[in-house]
Amino acid sequence: MFVLLTLNAIKRNNPLYFAAIAKPGNEVRLGGHEAPPRIISAYLGQTVSNVVDGKPAPVKKNLRQELFFLEEDIYQEDTDRNRTSPFAYTGHKFEFRALGSSQNAAWPMAVISATLAKEFQDAEKKIREGGYTINSLIEELLKDTQPIRFEDDGYSHEWAEEAKKRGLYVNESFCELYDRL
Repeated sequence: MFVLLTLNAIKRNNPLYFAAIAKPGNEVRLGGHEAPPRIISAYLGQTVSNVVDGKPAPVKKNLRQELFFLEEDIYQEDTDRNRTSPFAYTGHKFEFRALGSSQNAAWPMAVISATLAKEFQDAEKKIREGGYTINSLIEELLKDTQPIRFEDDGYSHEWAEEAKKRGLYVNESFCELYDRL
């Protein structure tokens, strides 16, 4: 539920998340040189995607089978560090990677925290007053959060076009962002 509510916060507040990290220095950085693209999307990785979608998690590879000198079982990390995702799940946590290295994280974290609090508040209201069950809420969130999930190359031109079709905010320029807000 937490993962789905986080995805919903990202989807519903897409331009706000971008505005939280947009500043002239970061504007130039985004979209190249190993920085995330100018589209706020989320990457879950295969394991978390499978779990969220109700599928079995992939079996972790035991490195002991290949490295005969290991005395104990050691399993290969199963989270993918997709560097092109601005908001990635990287093993027990989400990372908001779109901040510039010199940027103070306080404002973006306040934005994320406030939007998450609103999602939790809305979910509670749907359950208490809206006749939702937890399962029906999860089903709705699974459907509603599909557009924000992206598991491929965020730098590709095709992703920018696909993101627009999905209704995501695609930043074209620094000035355009503030006109939109």
